[in-house]
Amino acid sequence: MSGLTDHVRLAEPILVTGATGFLGSKLAQRLAMAGQRVRALHRSTSDLSPLAGLDLELCQGDLLDPASLRRASEGAKTIIHCGGLVAGWRRAAPLHRSHVSGTRHLLTAAREQSVERFLHVSSVAALGLPRPDDDRIDAGMREDHTWNGDGRSWPYAYAKHVAEVEVHKAVGQGLDAVIVCPSAIFGPGDIKRKQGGILARVVDGRLPPIAPAGGLNVVHLDDVLDGILAAWQRGQTGQRYLLTGHNLTHYDLLVQLAHLAGRRPPRWRLPSTPLRLLGSLAVALPDGLPIPARIPMLRLAGLHFYYDNRASLMALGLPQPKGVAHALRDAHAWHVAAQPSPADRKRTAPAG
Repeated sequence: MSGLTDHVRLAEPILVTGATGFLGSKLAQRLAMAGQRVRALHRSTSDLSPLAGLDLELCQGDLLDPASLRRASEGAKTIIHCGGLVAGWRRAAPLHRSHVSGTRHLLTAAREQSVERFLHVSSVAALGLPRPDDDRIDAGMREDHTWNGDGRSWPYAYAKHVAEVEVHKAVGQGLDAVIVCPSAIFGPGDIKRKQGGILARVVDGRLPPIAPAGGLNVVHLDDVLDGILAAWQRGQTGQRYLLTGHNLTHYDLLVQLAHLAGRRPPRWRLPSTPLRLLGSLAVALPDGLPIPARIPMLRLAGLHFYYDNRASLMALGLPQPKGVAHALRDAHAWHVAAQPSPADRKRTAPAG
């Protein structure tokens, strides 16, 4: 398996948190199929189907239950922390509990159980905001970018940032920990459709004719998995590595997805100024009002969330990532294959 050839197989288990999610389940699969002992942390309510058929140890626990994390960490030499809440962009308190308190609890368990290496899977969101005037496709934020975001308008990113602060504190206390930051992951198997939500809307013909300004970075699932394993093996203690792919505008992303799905691409590009004004108004309103959950994110509209991964690729010995077309094509092929047939939809449709 790619990324495991230069590392001895461990007799002790590797604890993977978030093991029933998109990235965590694929990582657990990659490790198990390479002959590594994997201990997969899951909550009592988790859907275990992504782990079906894998030779691994299922371990029930919760990031907010320190005792369960101590049990899960016992005997493990490595922890790869992929867990954490990804929904609820306005729900600052649950996001903070999951990412900050949860990571702190897991770091404590790692020190208590003498874990030898802790790999924290963060997000490029933890870096903060790009310069408003920087739209260069071949540039972007680097590993040393300093957090400059607004926790109120982007609570997910702020929670990821503070969780990284907790990791650095643990490094200062002697823990061998490394941080990796993936960008927007596309690839096969996104059962919960967290990153694939836009793909689902395009395939279903729910794509609006207007594309927002700004841009993002897209990375193939395989490149993120390879990067995680390389950071586990070769990453330097206390360092952050960007697991990113290629920069592109939102418009270009939607056009490529529309062509894959055989749908009409967006015809216009929406300027960022009116969106940001609407987002600023929404942030000032009480949470109880019936406004869309992600409207505060409109304050970030028009920004180009681009990243420069050249230093990370060199440090980890990684090749150039797969292209955007490759990532979108693989995600789309899986999405179409996973769609229920018309007959299945008819059988499961509610009566009446």
